[in-house]
Amino acid sequence: MRQRTLLSILTPALLVFSTGCIFIASDSKKTNSVAPAISLNANGSTNVTPSLLVIWSSADREVAMQTCLTYVENAVKNKWFNGTTLIVWGPSVKLLANDRELQAKIELIIDRGAKVQACAETASSYGVADKLKELGIDVKPIDMPLTGILKTANTRVITF
Repeated sequence: MRQRTLLSILTPALLVFSTGCIFIASDSKKTNSVAPAISLNANGSTNVTPSLLVIWSSADREVAMQTCLTYVENAVKNKWFNGTTLIVWGPSVKLLANDRELQAKIELIIDRGAKVQACAETASSYGVADKLKELGIDVKPIDMPLTGILKTANTRVITF
């Protein structure tokens, strides 16, 4: 039986600390790739800025104006996250399609760089899919894309 050294045991998941970064090296027999570096702050947190996903489903106009859309607008304007996506889903699609002030907020949010998507099934059920598309909203099936986003460790999710 081959004698195993400590180095041979640690090599498959070797962590190398260099200039405040962590590099994760994989077993060279499987792959020669090295994971991207993650910078660490003095307190141990990372410099990786997460992305933001906001799910707006409420038909309450005050919730939309005073919290949901205002927060999304500020997050995009101030670059608090590495990308912001707003999903309009459920009764909020009908509210948005029939409220010019909310539409103006959505247009501003899109102009500032946020992705805005709406659930195709819900929009169709309320008969507003075309109106939402006219606003520049990406109307599409949401279930599977949302599931993929939720499985992403670097995404923060807020619901309204």
